[in-house]
Amino acid sequence: MRRRVLGTALPLLALVPLLFVLDRAVNHDDVLFLRAAAQIRLTPARPYATTINWFGWTEPLWGATKNPPGVPYWLAAVQALGGTSERAWHLALLPFAVASALAGARLARRFAPGSVWVTVAWVASPAFLVSASTLMVDVPALAFTLWGVALWVEGVDAHRRGPRLAGALLTGLGIVVKYSALVTAPVLLLYALLLAPRVRWRALLTDACPLAAPAAVWTAMNLVTDGRAHLLDSLIVSGGALAPGSGSVIQRGIALLCMTALAGVFPMLFVVLAPRGRAGWAVLAVSAGLGALAVSLTGRLWPDHDPAVPLVVAISAALGACAVLTAGREAIERRGGRETLVLAIWVGLQALFAVAWSWTVAARFVLPVLPPLALLLWRSLAAPRGRDDAAPGGARRAEILLGAAAVVACGASILLLPADAAPGNYHRLAVPQIARQIAAQGGRGWLLGAWSLQYYGERAGLVRVDERALAVRAGDVVVGPYYAANRAMPAALERSTVFVAHFPGPEAPYALLTLHGSGAGFYTSQAGPLPFWRAHYPVEGIMIWRVLGPP
Repeated sequence: MRRRVLGTALPLLALVPLLFVLDRAVNHDDVLFLRAAAQIRLTPARPYATTINWFGWTEPLWGATKNPPGVPYWLAAVQALGGTSERAWHLALLPFAVASALAGARLARRFAPGSVWVTVAWVASPAFLVSASTLMVDVPALAFTLWGVALWVEGVDAHRRGPRLAGALLTGLGIVVKYSALVTAPVLLLYALLLAPRVRWRALLTDACPLAAPAAVWTAMNLVTDGRAHLLDSLIVSGGALAPGSGSVIQRGIALLCMTALAGVFPMLFVVLAPRGRAGWAVLAVSAGLGALAVSLTGRLWPDHDPAVPLVVAISAALGACAVLTAGREAIERRGGRETLVLAIWVGLQALFAVAWSWTVAARFVLPVLPPLALLLWRSLAAPRGRDDAAPGGARRAEILLGAAAVVACGASILLLPADAAPGNYHRLAVPQIARQIAAQGGRGWLLGAWSLQYYGERAGLVRVDERALAVRAGDVVVGPYYAANRAMPAALERSTVFVAHFPGPEAPYALLTLHGSGAGFYTSQAGPLPFWRAHYPVEGIMIWRVLGPP
């Protein structure tokens, strides 16, 4: 009983660092979800019936965002109740982090019985905590799908229909929070087919029907109000499987291994106890080979990077590969029975989606991989060769490793949370001041770039430059960021402007999470294969141009 209480309490304790960044500024894709939330309050049945200038030109929000409106509806409800500040919005999303931790603890009781640390190891990771500090959809989707799997498993094991129906419905709700949650749906069906007697299959498949209900309702709304389905339109993502662009499967594969190790942390430490017999040494040898391959390709795939990045890529890719290959080895050897096979396929489906379909790999995209991977690695360490059940010595070894990983992960997250918040916090402070100066001089202000600069600039009265409909005139001022996405100045405008000044923010104290040319790509592997990297840049900055004449 004591271990069960600790197994629930410690993951919740790992969430405490989030309380210190509740007032972090809006940044990254937060802007898209807040725009949809504002539209929901105007047209509740048409959350994307507005426009946004996200890539440098004005387009329907329908096409700019590739996620369903589950989180925007939640934020709209919070705003309707008076929650109009960053602190209120982050508080409103905190329950999803709590729900994820509780669902993880529930799954651990089934797949890692007696473990105190297996859930803490991934909850304390930067992949989870940094993602949970944003207004983005990754942690809410994880909460729904983890609870869905947990209840479905309990319903199948105990032959209880209520938990199965609830589990299927919660997984379906995860799909209308983030479309990629659909990748978890086969796990429910697979568990039923592998763990339940054949005579129950028909009833179990019938109980899985609520999976489709939320997406069906959302799609029906689309067809009635817009005559098309957002779920289908969202399949076309620049750089993704149906619209291949920059990047490659190899690039995403290397980034996935690096981010699994560094943003997950516990896979990185797993190698200490990995060798066990010939198969274990074979896994290490293959992992080392993959690390060497990764370092040989880094210069070609990411030509602009810090000189030390390739070595770190080699090490982290090898560590990530070691963890993933060990999980695969567990499934092949079938130690732990069919439960192990289900967990391994769960990991494989999530990894396959990130590498083969997604337009990029981000540390937050690694999130769905981490819970089943942690359970698999615990089972690998806890069960000696030739046994399916955990042995006391093996379980103790697994707990020591995962406990150490949780402590290291929590320390890394405590450092990275303020580092990730710093760019947005700088723009929240600086952009309104610049906007007031422009207004005081009687000029018009224009914006380049997305993310926090766009959000706080538009709130202060600045207008995003539309490269397809330039409306600037002589005397206007253009404001741009150092790093934020989609910041390129149209060539026609560039010929008509003169650079005036720039205002660097404070220097990053220890880490950067996303910056092209540094190796850090927490939010997109196109910026770099590592989730974070050492800081020798300002956290952000602002550049100012004066328009000399019409473009």
